[in-house]
Amino acid sequence: MIVPIGMAMKSSKNYTIEVLDLSEQHIFYNLPFNKDKNYINMNGSQESILANFLLSNNDALIVIPPSVNGNVEIKLYQHISLSKSTIQSITSDLNAEIANFVSNEIKNANPKLAIWLKGVQIQSQTLAPNNSFSETAFIFALTGAMAIYIFIFVYGVQVMRSIVEDKTSRIVEIIITSVRPVQLMAGKILGVGLTGLLQFFAWLTLSFFIIFPIYKYFKIERFTNEQIVETLKYVGDTEQALEINYILNGLASIQLPIFGICFLLYFLLGFLIYAGLFSCVGAMVDSETDSQQFVVPITAPMVGTILLMQLITQEPDSALSLALSMFPLTSPIAMMLRLPFGVNSSEIFYSITILGVSAVLVLIMAGKIYQTGVLMYGKKATLAEVFKWLVQKS
Repeated sequence: MIVPIGMAMKSSKNYTIEVLDLSEQHIFYNLPFNKDKNYINMNGSQESILANFLLSNNDALIVIPPSVNGNVEIKLYQHISLSKSTIQSITSDLNAEIANFVSNEIKNANPKLAIWLKGVQIQSQTLAPNNSFSETAFIFALTGAMAIYIFIFVYGVQVMRSIVEDKTSRIVEIIITSVRPVQLMAGKILGVGLTGLLQFFAWLTLSFFIIFPIYKYFKIERFTNEQIVETLKYVGDTEQALEINYILNGLASIQLPIFGICFLLYFLLGFLIYAGLFSCVGAMVDSETDSQQFVVPITAPMVGTILLMQLITQEPDSALSLALSMFPLTSPIAMMLRLPFGVNSSEIFYSITILGVSAVLVLIMAGKIYQTGVLMYGKKATLAEVFKWLVQKS
């Protein structure tokens, strides 16, 4: 848990932030250069600077207006919503400059120091909301990642429990007189996997029968880009109407068909990998209690990716996010966290290819371990014995 927090604090992104200081004291005229934030001093009217910022590629614009009634309200404009930690870091930089200013001017008993003594708070505002759907994307990323995590973990453990139960009841000795051990293992994995898919499609169908009537009853199509202008002429709450429009645009930007197809592929291939690993564990032990020491290292990559969720969604194009999307034990969850924010099609192709090849190799390995381990009783298999099972001929 400490590692993700430390990595999140050391963000790899360098932000370019414009600063327009219109205050009388010009405290923030030259903010210091940071390793992750490059402040650029701007001159001119607030309207012209804001208009130019909309056309620029800079990340944020800080406007310090003249004080009104002894209060200073600092505005932070941004193209895409910055993380809370980044905004807190900017606030700390501003308050540090205030501390320097106060310490220099307090000897002069400057009466205008009062408005700065309590520090500042930033009011952030995201511009061009039609191009910024971070909240909608985060909800889909979190939903997809957690659904895959729960499905894989629950049904993978179910495969392992089924194998352990067959071993302890000795029923497997009778079954393998009719089928090969590898066929028995494959049947368990496919059966449990299809059960998971059936449950997923049941949820999907139920959601459709709930959402579609709501969509028609409230006439949500009125808030699409094609009809929003006409709708605003008649609705009383324009802010709420625009918010619904932003949500619909956010859903359109996610490309739901591609997201759904990728979800199915990553669920199936990810389940095959983890079901194969859980099958190995089930064949190696005699009771579910003995399996716990093997389950922890198997599930560690999934848990670790969940802990890195905030970092991945904040910087979906970072080297860490890309690496986790390619590593087969983490790619099902990592890619679900990245997909709503936009991922290159070549990265999806390579990720699915690596995951598919890895699933085949894991299943081959699991089959060799299962056909020997499922008939062994009385002791837990050691890693040395498992290695012998892998290299021996059938």
